[in-house]
Amino acid sequence: MILALPVMTAGVIVYLYRTKRLSRILFFCLLAGVLAAAVSLISDMAAGTRQQITELPKNGGLLQGSVPLTVETDDGASEQVEIRVPEEKQTPEELQSILEEKAAELEGRILGKNESLQKIEWDLELPGSFEDSPVTVVWSSDRPEILSWEGKIGTAAEPEGSAVTLRASLSLEEEMLEISYDVTVFPSRETASIGQRLQEKGDALNEEQPGETYRLPEELDGKKLTWYQENGGTGQNLCLLLLAAAGLASVSAGKRKEEARKKRQQELLRRYPELLSKTHLLLAAGLSLRKVFERLASDYRREKKRSGKQQAYGEEILRTWYEMENGVLEQDAFAHLGERCGIPEYKSFALLLAQNQKKGGHLLPQLLETEVQDAFEARKRQARIAGEKAAIKLALPMGMMLVVVLVIIMVPALLSF
Repeated sequence: MILALPVMTAGVIVYLYRTKRLSRILFFCLLAGVLAAAVSLISDMAAGTRQQITELPKNGGLLQGSVPLTVETDDGASEQVEIRVPEEKQTPEELQSILEEKAAELEGRILGKNESLQKIEWDLELPGSFEDSPVTVVWSSDRPEILSWEGKIGTAAEPEGSAVTLRASLSLEEEMLEISYDVTVFPSRETASIGQRLQEKGDALNEEQPGETYRLPEELDGKKLTWYQENGGTGQNLCLLLLAAAGLASVSAGKRKEEARKKRQQELLRRYPELLSKTHLLLAAGLSLRKVFERLASDYRREKKRSGKQQAYGEEILRTWYEMENGVLEQDAFAHLGERCGIPEYKSFALLLAQNQKKGGHLLPQLLETEVQDAFEARKRQARIAGEKAAIKLALPMGMMLVVVLVIIMVPALLSF
């Protein structure tokens, strides 16, 4: 009876595979899982229905909930209980050791195409986290107009090189580690296409070694080049068809991306009055801006846990709170919020909060109250416009239904004559 469940599960998996509802790879993976479950059940049967224990392992998969156990006393009484195993905390020294280890990996990871930090000509690759560790990284730059906190080279970089201090704040649980890099940034080479660079290198090569033929460069950025020239004929037509197909696929992907961007903006705009209203109420209740964003982030985490869905509005609030927690200045965190959202309303909101941090916040509640009223009025206008668009879209189906009704009424009347 105990092995009936694995057998039934295997039968269902085979049925789904035979009806082509499962891929071959997924089919074999599921079968392997069923086999492991059967082996575990057989092992449990051999060991008996229960075993006597004196301890429970920590950090072994038992931390997701309570462990059901049976306890007996000397007089033979038995009772079912649940024991929660506390998590084994790492010491601050161990956390700092992990942070230092990950900090040592950063310099090699951030270079990207650059050879050293003293000659930055390509955008840096600044990771925000590590795949094999819960350590998070927040970046900042003392000259963002030259090198942004995302690692992108700005247009203000001088041809002879500009000195920039790049800072990384690594955090793990309650521990943090600050490191900085002194880099020299030159004008970006990202904008130069490969064809342009190859043309320049080929021209220079033929100026040094002129001849009857035009010599092609043999390497670029340390990589060996192999050149080919397309032949004419039917293959050319096929290539054109493939290019057209690729273009159509690219256009389709671009439209999907644009639709996703518009959907994100619509969600941000829809939640904007709520953000203003909550911020105004929490500030009026005596909370600081830092505490306000902590409260907003906490509310979103609960909502996300309950619904299981991510929302662009909540993710931006949560990211802003994480930046403030990891040492980013509040006005910088607000500026990042406006830049990421890319909507005038959020940029205005971020600018209002940043100015409040610089000049004092005694007028902020009154300004937010005005913004709240304007935001709700704008939301009403958008609702009216959406309603009008829906009415226009329903005009054609309603007209078709009217035609059907007229036919049902008129045909019997005409046939009666």
